[in-house]
Amino acid sequence: MPKPLKSFDSTTKVFERLQTQKGFHSRYSDLPSDWEVSESLGSSRNCYQEMLRQEIFNPQFCREYKSINALPKKPYKIIDTPGLKDDFYSNLFEWNKDGLLGVALNKCIYIWDSSSEDVKLVSAPFYSSFAAIKWKNSDSKIALSLKSGSILLFDLETQKVTQKLKGHKTKPGCLSWNQNLLTSGSLDGYILHHDVRSPSCFLTTKGHTKGVCSLDWDPSGRYCASGSTDNSVKIWSLDTKEPLCTLKTNCTGVRTLVWSPYSDRYLCTGSPDRKICVWNTLLEEIVTESTTESQVCCLLFSRNSKELVSGHGNPGNEVCVWEFPSLSLKGTLKSHFKKVLYADLSPDETDVVTVSADQSMHFWNLFKKQKSPQSQLGFLKELR
Repeated sequence: MPKPLKSFDSTTKVFERLQTQKGFHSRYSDLPSDWEVSESLGSSRNCYQEMLRQEIFNPQFCREYKSINALPKKPYKIIDTPGLKDDFYSNLFEWNKDGLLGVALNKCIYIWDSSSEDVKLVSAPFYSSFAAIKWKNSDSKIALSLKSGSILLFDLETQKVTQKLKGHKTKPGCLSWNQNLLTSGSLDGYILHHDVRSPSCFLTTKGHTKGVCSLDWDPSGRYCASGSTDNSVKIWSLDTKEPLCTLKTNCTGVRTLVWSPYSDRYLCTGSPDRKICVWNTLLEEIVTESTTESQVCCLLFSRNSKELVSGHGNPGNEVCVWEFPSLSLKGTLKSHFKKVLYADLSPDETDVVTVSADQSMHFWNLFKKQKSPQSQLGFLKELR
């Protein structure tokens, strides 16, 4: 078991020290402007089911990759994150496709650029604790939700808050982007859709009877899944205020959920009662279910190989790698001594970073990239 981390006087001091450490490096269609809410739920449901029946696979996820056969015994890098709050229903970390890793520590936001190895402190003053952060696609903007209920849109280039979105009365602990649409869920069960091009106009739905703790838009950008402590998962469309379908679970809340990148049909959920479920959202039933050894805190799909990574809490605090959709356990990684709150994939889709309540980030090399068809073709030309 790793030794407990040392205490530090200031978060800033730690990240300044990280820049000088050796080995601190990484291997690494907009919505229509005039969209409106339709009153026709039936047509939306039929369209949704028809789309799922086609079993469409997104071509961008069909590249050939292989997983590393033997899982690593320990992370190749560990970074201290003093000030990271142990909040089971907040989402305070994300690694975007441009290599920018954002994390909320106390009332500060730190950005680590994996290409330049620079660590920056967001200079804007924040007077409330954070509830969630979410990068806007491949953009310099990041959404920051506060426990007071407001959501700020911050521009890293100008170091200024460009928009302040209102509407929530309680803590919005989860965010999800869909092009220019920002969806947020709060502890009072409400789900808000903000079009950031017209921030004064948004769609509000009473999504759940209890708090919303997980949100995710599907790869097509047409449907959003929400999970709640009311033990249900709901599938939404922008065409209606009513859910297209409700997946009723026997779990004690749905802490995390993620759409499969291999098919728009499947959705994976994790709960505090140690269950991971793979849902067929068309049939509204569980395809595969696994009871793990610890509460499930986060889920992450490998976009290269059909594998799922899960982060866990008490009692084991482990990281597990599963084959999908069978949920056959491939291996277990143990290095954290408190619950694994978050996990994310590196820009090159080979590394996974896990963030724990023990106030540390652990970097794992779990997947390897095969040679592209173009490089193989070039090799054949050389042989000729």
